[in-house]
Amino acid sequence: MSAAKRIISLAKERALFCFPTLVKQLLDGASLAIDATLTGGGRRATTKLNVREEGNFVAAQQFLRRQSQKFQKNFFTHYQAKLERAMQTIYFDVRGQSKLKMGELSLVGDEAVMRDLDLDRLTKQFRDADEESLGLVNIMVAQLHGQANVIERENPFRPYLLAISLHEVVHQMVAEAEVAKVLLKHMSEAMVRGLPAYYTEIRTAFEARGVRARLVARPNVTTQRGRASSSGQNTQGGPVTQAPGQDGLTISAVSQYRVSGHPTISGATVSNVNPPTRILPNLRRLLDKSGGAAQVAGQSLPPGADSGELSESLAQRPDALQDLIWNLFHRAPTTLQMMGEEEGEGAVVAGAAAGMPVLPLIPASSELLAALNRYQAQEVGDDVAVAAAEQNRLLKLREEIDPKIATEQELLTIDVVAVLFEFILEDPQIPAEVRLQIGRLQVPFLKAAVLDKSLLQDETHPARRLLNRLGSASVGIDPATPQGQGLIAEIKRLTVTVLEQFEDDASVFATALEEIERYLADSLRHTDVTNAQAIEDAEKISVLLVKTTILLRDLMVPLRVDSRVVDFVLMIWARVLVRTYWLESSESETEAPGPLTTQMRGTLAGLVWSAQEKADEEEKKILLQMLPGLVKNVKTGLHMIQLPDNERQAAFDQLVEVHTSLLKKDRFFGGLPSLTELHQHFSRLELSREQARILPTEEWVVPRVVLEEVLGGREVSVSLDSPFGSQTVFENDRQILEQLRLGVCIERLVGREYARARLTWISAHKSLYLFTQENDAAPVVFSPSSLLDELRAGTIRMVEYAPVFDRAVDALMLNAEAIDDGSLNFLKSE
Repeated sequence: MSAAKRIISLAKERALFCFPTLVKQLLDGASLAIDATLTGGGRRATTKLNVREEGNFVAAQQFLRRQSQKFQKNFFTHYQAKLERAMQTIYFDVRGQSKLKMGELSLVGDEAVMRDLDLDRLTKQFRDADEESLGLVNIMVAQLHGQANVIERENPFRPYLLAISLHEVVHQMVAEAEVAKVLLKHMSEAMVRGLPAYYTEIRTAFEARGVRARLVARPNVTTQRGRASSSGQNTQGGPVTQAPGQDGLTISAVSQYRVSGHPTISGATVSNVNPPTRILPNLRRLLDKSGGAAQVAGQSLPPGADSGELSESLAQRPDALQDLIWNLFHRAPTTLQMMGEEEGEGAVVAGAAAGMPVLPLIPASSELLAALNRYQAQEVGDDVAVAAAEQNRLLKLREEIDPKIATEQELLTIDVVAVLFEFILEDPQIPAEVRLQIGRLQVPFLKAAVLDKSLLQDETHPARRLLNRLGSASVGIDPATPQGQGLIAEIKRLTVTVLEQFEDDASVFATALEEIERYLADSLRHTDVTNAQAIEDAEKISVLLVKTTILLRDLMVPLRVDSRVVDFVLMIWARVLVRTYWLESSESETEAPGPLTTQMRGTLAGLVWSAQEKADEEEKKILLQMLPGLVKNVKTGLHMIQLPDNERQAAFDQLVEVHTSLLKKDRFFGGLPSLTELHQHFSRLELSREQARILPTEEWVVPRVVLEEVLGGREVSVSLDSPFGSQTVFENDRQILEQLRLGVCIERLVGREYARARLTWISAHKSLYLFTQENDAAPVVFSPSSLLDELRAGTIRMVEYAPVFDRAVDALMLNAEAIDDGSLNFLKSE
């Protein structure tokens, strides 16, 4: 797999991640437009709807109100499937070309014609929404595949896929054609308003990885498919992108990449760009292993070099080096042999790229392990100054290793790991002090890769996970602060531990990973211990509240009580009971209900009795006598949960109406529970902290009111409400949330500028995320859905687009592609 596919795959992930926001805008905009039309405030305000038209609009309105969540999921699933299919056919003609015979022609139904017309209209409408961004994406997809002809239908993010997905889902869910037509019209108009931001997100996904669209007009060399497109044929995807005002010319897109830590590699300036000289021997060996070498004609020499120093670069296959590297990181642990070398006894051929043979898995030799152990022992005692002077020790190690003590596979692993660490140790996102310590883990990491041939393919391997975690925890830290100094000291301690203890058991890395997680949890919690405890309490209180409400509902079912009082008990008094219990149990060594909780539970019994039908005049008198005390207790409870004044007044008004109507009644009703019996009835309501530890569902949503009660007016920004309303979290969203570990750094849009924030705490069941912001700004708390929405909208962005190991692999793949396609010349090491 080439770097191009990797980049496009990352763009696809971003497209799917942002797609729900686009659908939400579509649903909201269509709903507003249809409502406005029905109330006379829309564009058709001057035209009165006839009965049939009004019926269609009302049906469309009901669909949006009742089926929005199902539509959102169906649309996402439909588009995802089409996008996956489109990813497999980029500039690869699997559509087939068939010549129709006269006898095979038949009449096309009106329905099919109307469908095609609708799709053409929608596609044009969506294309016109943002021609600039879409055109640039068309070009970047083409240039990543080395194509001179830029054809929109080869772009997996083309408007046609949005159009056909929308059209098919609407018609699948809505049987009435006229209602579907109304929905399509207003949905498409609303979608157009959101598409510029959506296309921009996709374009940014390419540009964030160094791909830029550069246009060069040159004579048109058309392929069969190119001729069909340039002649005006448009099959599912739109026109060829042409240079403005240039007839008969095709835009040629020049590839351009930015490799982490190195200058831009551009097809237009290859003669002035070389990879870092330190890794030239390793790249040369990797290139030689990728296949038979061939002298590249016509390549210009770098300044100061002569022809004898040109590397034999391109292999016989145009993507040989990329395939070699891709196999190392994404296939079963096998090793590609050099072209022409005899296979070892028992060599396995299956699974090799393009028929290239592979070597069997052979345990590491004792001589190689002994050599690696010596290098590892040297790292333990290395002086910091010496280590800093030569961070990448694997480059020197590779030159000193006797080829006789290592297999081709092991030598290849050493070369690859050495180049990877060169990129890691130049990664500007990681502070220099942390890179220094990561550099000391090179030999243990290499030894782990030699011992376990699956390490390079297994992203869950503890050595890789530790490397990534050290990187993510240190991104954005200030080494001059106490927090930064503490983290660096801990990383240094763990580095020494790994160097001293790692022999052949990878659990050493796993233990170090657990220790860095524990350190981060302890240190970050102490940076904002009050708010960290608050979000933990809020999550537990919300769980206890739901369980308490369920118990109260069951207790209220057999009672004859006014429905307004039932609502008050379930929606408001449940909060009072939980709040009072939590406060008292926090201040006490026992979990038994305190006096205030007992008082509020007694008030509940009195409240329910006061709302029952009365048996006689005597009970009316008792009610009048108890009302002042009952009102006082109710006010105390409402004050404890900080109920807003308007809601408090509305609740009291409801209770007053209930009591007034009971006191006015002349009829009596006997046989209802007495006040004493109700006290006994509600004594079955038990509250305990143990109930708060058991979640009834895997996903949990903390109500805003609960968090605000717990925060108690502190200066904390709360962002819990998702614009979706449905709190929808898609399966691919979970992968994003998994990246949010303690200590991860993000950038959040504040005003017109982005400010950094660090993830300080995550509640036990991951329903709340606490971020501490820079410049003493107020901390902010997110729910998973609100956090995802801000990530989709771009108001929050991850500082790390991928873990440090993956970033290094990306850089290696980009270099490999530049070497394979001839964009990059490099010299032999002298």
